Amino acid sequence: MTLRRLLCYFIYAINFSFFREAHATPLTYGSTVYFIHSNTKCNLFTAKITWSNGNQAVTCSKEPSSENMWYLRESELPYKGAGSAILCGDTIRIQSTHSDRFIEGSGSNVKSMISRQYEVSCKDESDCINSKFTIECIRKKSGEKLEIRDKFRLLNTEMKGYLRSSKRNLFDNSNCPRCPIVGHYEVAITLNSRKSEDDIWEFKQGLLIENLMESSDKLKDEL
Repeated sequence: MTLRRLLCYFIYAINFSFFREAHATPLTYGSTVYFIHSNTKCNLFTAKITWSNGNQAVTCSKEPSSENMWYLRESELPYKGAGSAILCGDTIRIQSTHSDRFIEGSGSNVKSMISRQYEVSCKDESDCINSKFTIECIRKKSGEKLEIRDKFRLLNTEMKGYLRSSKRNLFDNSNCPRCPIVGHYEVAITLNSRKSEDDIWEFKQGLLIENLMESSDKLKDEL
């Protein structure tokens, strides 16, 4: 058995692998990723910082950190299970690896600080309807596999708006004096479903959970 085959066997046996943004690697449920905003190149971020209403803040940070990583979770029954391929058009939930909370719209009556669109926060309620986002791939049709190199929009299924950030909406000492998020970009859900370049996101790198059956088939082919 060659060294390459031994390495393949090791990866499949532990059932996960690292991947990077340039690869045509299909994404799967249970994987962890960095969400990168295409226009600003900032990282989707949350930490133990709250808005004035007590909701855990979600922003977009220029500085990468382990707090920027997110689990890709299913939102609909029946569940496909960890390692199942994510398809363009799927509805997902986005869970922080740092706090285990889910990204959601805070509600139609709660406006974001700068742009006055819908506020985005992280909450514990995994079944909240405002935490569901449909993946709209930029260059693919619904039903095609989502890959690490794909760009996409995230449409909140309940609030009917896109997850958005913008260079115009930067937290600084004029709009958030001495805040720990000074230098971050605001993240909000748009008031309507009108599309913009500011709605486009991409992945950077992360940890891929592989499908046990597919991994077994690949291993047999290698051997």
